[in-house]
Amino acid sequence: MNLKERVRQEKGITLVALIITIIVLVILAAVTINAAFNSGIIETAVNGAVNYADAQNKEQVTFDDLDKNIQDIVKKIEEYNIGGSGTEQKDYGTSANGKLKFIKALVGKPVENTNDSISITALATDENENAELTYTLYIETTAKDANELVTAKAKQGVPVTLTKTGLENYTTYKYKVVVSNGETEATSLDGTASTYCKGEHCEGTVGVQIPCVACSQTGKVTCTVAGCTNGKISCDNCGGDGKIEVLDTCPDCNGNKERNCTSTPSVQVLDPEARPLPAGVCSNGCGKSAGDGIGWGIAVNCADCNFSYKSAYNLGFCSDNCKNEYAQKVHDEANNKVQCTTCSGTGKVSKTVTCGECTNGSNDCITCKGTGKVMHMVCSGNGYTIENNNCGHQGANGPHYYCAEHGTNVEEYHQ
Repeated sequence: MNLKERVRQEKGITLVALIITIIVLVILAAVTINAAFNSGIIETAVNGAVNYADAQNKEQVTFDDLDKNIQDIVKKIEEYNIGGSGTEQKDYGTSANGKLKFIKALVGKPVENTNDSISITALATDENENAELTYTLYIETTAKDANELVTAKAKQGVPVTLTKTGLENYTTYKYKVVVSNGETEATSLDGTASTYCKGEHCEGTVGVQIPCVACSQTGKVTCTVAGCTNGKISCDNCGGDGKIEVLDTCPDCNGNKERNCTSTPSVQVLDPEARPLPAGVCSNGCGKSAGDGIGWGIAVNCADCNFSYKSAYNLGFCSDNCKNEYAQKVHDEANNKVQCTTCSGTGKVSKTVTCGECTNGSNDCITCKGTGKVMHMVCSGNGYTIENNNCGHQGANGPHYYCAEHGTNVEEYHQ
């Protein structure tokens, strides 16, 4: 192979490699673009830009509202002269010499329970603390007609209310007030107020109570449940009187048929002429002796337990106490018994007790709750029933006005 042929072959291989490289790059670009669209990266970026713009708009609205609120506060401070000198008070109407002035705006509103009246409240002050002021209300009934309508007097600094009646229904009026101290006068700023709409007055209510005939105006009816009498059910196993007879332990014998005899026995000397015991025998208290010729015997008897005992004749005691103690000991050691005659020899006694199941021989009838009466549902338990008596629009209760010409919107009601 000569040099020319070799050069031609090397140039062909380089062109094929370039074409393959371009194809690979195109494939990679296509895969990348497809992944970008399918993964939502572009959509996320777009949404982020939109959300950022919305946040900026909301932030701007918030700042605008805050600025408006600050401006309103500043305006009120200026109007009411809050903070002392340095802020000029708003002029609601001042006389030429500056001595007489309205210190606040007029307040006009329709009069309650009317549809042809307006009241206006005014307040003015004078440099003379004792000055009596005369207020005159003017209401314009047409665009060019201002008529003197109502006057009132009050001490300076004391508010007055001027009321004008006989106006048109559902009409807005322009008004002003002129105040005078006899030397000079001041005119207020104009104001407006509207009368209530032409309405119909209603005295009725939605519901009226009428006596309940079915339950004699008591709200109750007699309980007729089977087995109940006046709200009670008799307790049969207690005899109807709430008591039962039971046997109880006999208190005299502690529940036994007999008891130990605790009586004091009688003591009788068998040898009345017996001599006392010698002094030496009785030196230790209740001594006794059975020596010949110096003692005497005793007989012990108990009628309660039929006990009897007789000692030897040569048994003697130092004293009567010693004799009686000996007799009682002999009696007790015999363990004599006495039958419980107070309990009929059974150790039990009969007594009457309250029946635990019943109270006074009966139980409350649950249906009647022990009253003998049950609630009458139709009469609501108070002896009355409700009869509807519709009054006006929207079912308003009590005396009220409602608009007859301007619909039945609750905001147009005149209560």
